[in-house]
Formats: sequence, C-alpha cells, structure tokens
Amino acid sequence: MNLKYCLSFVLLMQSVLFAKVQVDVNTTLTSQASKITVPKETKKDKKISQLLIEKEVIENELKENNIWSKIYSNYHTYQIVKKEQIILDSKIKKLEKKKKRTIKQEKKLEEYMTQHATLLGKLRLLKEYEKDPFKKFLTPPAIEDVPSVKNPLAIIGALSYKEKLHSDEEEYSSRYNSLSHIMKKFKEKQQILEQLIQLQPEKKEYMESLDDTKEQIKTFAPILEIFQTTKNVYTKKIDETNQTLKKDIKKEIERTITIGAVILFFIFLLFFIKFLVRKYMSDNDRYYTINKALNISFVTVLIFILLFAYIANVSYLITILGFASAGIAIAMKDWFMSLLGWLTIVMGGSIHVGDRVKFQRGNIEYIGDIVDISMLRHDAT
Repeated sequence: MNLKYCLSFVLLMQSVLFAKVQVDVNTTLTSQASKITVPKETKKDKKISQLLIEKEVIENELKENNIWSKIYSNYHTYQIVKKEQIILDSKIKKLEKKKKRTIKQEKKLEEYMTQHATLLGKLRLLKEYEKDPFKKFLTPPAIEDVPSVKNPLAIIGALSYKEKLHSDEEEYSSRYNSLSHIMKKFKEKQQILEQLIQLQPEKKEYMESLDDTKEQIKTFAPILEIFQTTKNVYTKKIDETNQTLKKDIKKEIERTITIGAVILFFIFLLFFIKFLVRKYMSDNDRYYTINKALNISFVTVLIFILLFAYIANVSYLITILGFASAGIAIAMKDWFMSLLGWLTIVMGGSIHVGDRVKFQRGNIEYIGDIVDISMLRHDAT
C-alpha cells in the first residue's frame, strides 16, 4: 500500500516538473520571438525610390509644353537617321562593287535599298533640323522703323509702338527663361542619375540616360550663352528706342501745350478786342467791318501758326505759296479786281447804308438803296 502511494507521488511530481519545464520553454520562445522583427525597407531602397520619383517628375516636366525639348528631340532624331544612312550607304556600295552577287546578297541589296528610301523620306521630313534648328527661336523680333513724333496725332502712334516693343520684349524674355529653366532641370536630372548609378551600378539604363542628359546639356549650353548675349543686346536696343520715343513724345507735348497756349491767347485777345469795339463803337457799319476783319485776321494768324509749327522746312512752303498765288492771281484776275473794288468801297467810307447808288456795266444798270454793305461785293460782280 505504501509502495503504491509512493509510486503515485513520484508520478505526480514528474508531471508537475514536466509542466513547469514546458511553460518555461514556451515563455523563452515567446520572448525570443518578440525580439525578432520583420525586416523593413532599407535606407538604400528608400533613397532609390525617392530619386526615381524625382527623376520621373523632372522628365514629365521636360516633356510637357516644352518647345526646346521637342526641337532637340527632332534634331537628335535627324542625327541618328543621318548616321544610319551613312552606314547603310557604305553597305550598299560594298555590295554594288561586287561583280557577281549571290541570291542572298541580291535580296540583301534590295532590302538595303528599301531601307535607304525610307531613311531619305525621314530626312526630308526633318530637313529643317539639319543645321541650327534653334535659330528662329534665338532671333529676336525685328525693331521696325521708329515712328517720328512730329504732330500731336503721332503721339498715339508712338505710344502704340512702345506697347508693341514691350510685348515683344516680354515674349523674347519668356523664351530665354524657358531655356534657362530646362537647363536647370537637365542638371538636376544629371545629379539624380549620378546618385542612382552609385546606389545601383548594375543598372545600365541609368548610364544610358545619363549620357543622353549630358549630350542635351552639351547641346543647350552654347545656345543659352548665345541667347543671353542676344537678349542683352536686344534689351539695350529696346531701351534706347523707348528713351528716344519718350523724349520725342515729351518734346511734342510741350510744343503742343505752347501752341495751344498761343492760340488761346489770340482767342482771348480776339474776344477782348471785339468787346471793346462793341462797347465803344456806335457805328454799326464800322463795327460790322472791323468784326469781319478781326475774324479773317484771326483765322490767317491761326493758319500761319500751325503751318510754321508743323512744317519742317518753311522755305518750301513759301516757294509753293508764291507759285500758287501767281497762278491763282492770273486765273482769277476778274474776281480779285471785283474783290479789291469791294474793299475800296467798304474801307473808303464814301458809301454808307441807306445811300442810293447806281451801278452800270454794259447794258446792265442797277439803281437802289444800300441795305447791307456786304451785298456790294455781289452787285459789283
């Protein structure tokens, strides 16, 4: 009985010890498992992903709405097609030199000739990109003949011309800024590719892209220098033209103000003299005559002021007026004599309103009272 109890006790103790050992093992495994973490993305992979994203952004920016990249692409395509043509020409010449060609060589020659015709078609389409494809974008807008400001109406034309120069300068500057921008992007792309090559030297496409980027930088670098020099010269020309126009406009405005002031002075003087004549002259006949003389004198003075102000060479005007006056005097002799007769009657003062007069010319006779001195001009004719 005691033996039985002893065996039971021993078995119970072994079970307890085994359970404790199992718990300790599980606890140890759990603690070790908690210390083991899933490997995360390495620092190198993060850097590569970031560089690839930056590279893609730059490439998209260079492709979208970038005329310089498009022109370079066509220029680069032309150069590649031209090299292919040269290689193909050498192969064709080599086969044509052979006096006897096999069937395989004949087929090859026909194939080369077909390829040659295709390449010639591509070259014709890209002919404008053969030499200096960026010339038309580097050439600034032409500065046309600067308008001369010789009268007040020319000021409007000069201001319009200045606005045109300003818009042309802005458009030309935008071309330069776009080229500078893509040069900056090319250099950024070059730096990114160099870093990617250091991180992944086994990637050959990075090396090819780097070579292509360097070639683009090499192509655009001298163009940018020429563009900068041309832009500086063009900007200076526009500044000089604007200064000249500004000076001419200012001068014309001052002259217009002066002429206007003189004309206003004569207008004021005319009305002042008319006021004095009306106030202190009781004879209506005399007032009427003086009033007309003042009007004619004012118009004559006004015409001469404008002529002498806006005609460059007055001596030409005097010569023209002299010949014109002589011709008019000969052609209108009778009219001038009648006019002089009217002036003699009016200015002489021998005939007044209300007098009874008699005019006789040939068989025509006129007798009547003078109602208005001005009618004598018509009657005298």
